[in-house]
Amino acid sequence: MTNKVVIVGLDGAGFQTLQPWLDAGHLPTLREMMERGASGPLTSIVPPVTAPAWSSFMTGKNPGKHGIYYFTTRDKTTGREVPVSAYSRSGKTLWDLLSEGGKTVTVLNVPTTYPPSRVNGIMVAGFLTPKGKRDFVYPPSLLDEIEKAFGPYPLYLKTNFTANLSETNVERFLAELEHELRYKFAVLHYLMDRYPSDFTMVHIWGTDRIQHDLWNLFDESHPRYDPVLGAKYKERIIGYFSAVDAQIARLRERLDDETTLIIMSDHGFGPIHRFIDLNVWLLEQGYIAIKETPLSQFRLRAWRMGLTYEFLIRGLLRVLKWGVQLPDRTPADAVNLIREEGFQPLLSLRDVDWSRTKAYSKFGLGQIIINLEGREPRGSVKPGAEYRAVRDEIVERLRRLRDPATGRLIGGQVYTKEDVYSGPYLDEAPDITYLPMESNYLANVLMGFTTRNWIMDNPVLFGNHRMEGLIIVEGKSVRRGSRLNEANILDVAPTVLYAMGESIPRDMDGRVLTEMFVPEFLSQRPVEWRDAEEAEPPAEAGALTREDEETILDRLKGLGYL
Repeated sequence: MTNKVVIVGLDGAGFQTLQPWLDAGHLPTLREMMERGASGPLTSIVPPVTAPAWSSFMTGKNPGKHGIYYFTTRDKTTGREVPVSAYSRSGKTLWDLLSEGGKTVTVLNVPTTYPPSRVNGIMVAGFLTPKGKRDFVYPPSLLDEIEKAFGPYPLYLKTNFTANLSETNVERFLAELEHELRYKFAVLHYLMDRYPSDFTMVHIWGTDRIQHDLWNLFDESHPRYDPVLGAKYKERIIGYFSAVDAQIARLRERLDDETTLIIMSDHGFGPIHRFIDLNVWLLEQGYIAIKETPLSQFRLRAWRMGLTYEFLIRGLLRVLKWGVQLPDRTPADAVNLIREEGFQPLLSLRDVDWSRTKAYSKFGLGQIIINLEGREPRGSVKPGAEYRAVRDEIVERLRRLRDPATGRLIGGQVYTKEDVYSGPYLDEAPDITYLPMESNYLANVLMGFTTRNWIMDNPVLFGNHRMEGLIIVEGKSVRRGSRLNEANILDVAPTVLYAMGESIPRDMDGRVLTEMFVPEFLSQRPVEWRDAEEAEPPAEAGALTREDEETILDRLKGLGYL
């Protein structure tokens, strides 16, 4: 009977990226695991973004039940957008439930786990830990022990590719990722040797960041493929994934027959060729209104003539090409600095007339908010028929959206919140989510009204998320060579609970992936569901200090999430 489970979370890993390298023999461990166990695509949550996806994995619930829809959430007291944390999440996690069942756990670096829970074992939080904090490990004394053996814990990445994809930055970035990989697996083995657990999980972030920032160096079909840097670094990028595979091989060798090994991701990845700025599109469609004041109207006319922040950024890029240095700042950073100092010469969100605005996008992956009266601070759309009419009209226009450069239908999925969410936090969900990634388009927002064009060539991230991640499972109780065709990220927690002999709370949205187990195991261990305890609501905003919030927000901006 399987009693132990080990999970390696490879952020952003999917077969779209890995399959060619599997076929070429670069990932022999993963390939052997697929042959000897069960594997398939793992459908992510909507939107396929790190914070809501890993939160859905760890709770087995959709965002309507755990309350996390993006990297930030609205402070109910002040209305400010604050970064999500463990305080933001409602409900018990997989490791909470295992701890209550008497199982020991070790959980390393999974996103949205700061501050760490008092689990029956060990927890180390992830990259959403506020800068400078030392309380990201439970029990607290363990951090000094780890750092004495391995040096400072690499929670964050320092290299930022907002505008400067230089050889120096690529070198530094890859060195950071390689160090993070070695460090996290070294700590994993150290803890497994000294504090063995029934359930163990480690999260690797580099598999996500390398695809975001360097996709155009290994994908020769990408419109922004860089042949010079690509020729130099493609093999090293593939080598990074081969190193991940080798680390999994070493981990696999130490596991006994009673342990099930799971390799999984929170979402997949693919190329991004074109970018859709949702707020510019909503302005052009008449859903965003600009104030009638002379200054705002002047800015609107200037914007229509092409005087935009994009114009400013391109000018700064030319300055950089002339050899003028802006120490430690990208052109986008310089534009942000201008705006933060209060100098607002160009059209921005400050010019929006919220009393006449019907819909807008704050951030996120294709997420649109209806400016609903009674919910939004300056709502203008009445609940009921007017709300439905505005939302349905936007949904229909998105479904008919064509790229003006080609005339082709962009396609993609358009969801209303009721399509994909349910639970007590449904009212907090974005009203519409537009995901055209499968057509290699990214729907997002830039800085206010950065550009005159609602659609453009991709300006920054050359690779971005896809709905299909992956899952690979190997163990004595797993059917050899079985294919998982309908696995969802919500299914992992109930499946782990089942494999470890625990009952499953009925409020989980996922199911047990019974198709991956051998018949003998299924007959010996019937699936057992139980009534769930009432979920505790998320802590009130303010659980993080204002300074902590700002350090996390700055990091998210640097990564391109805000």
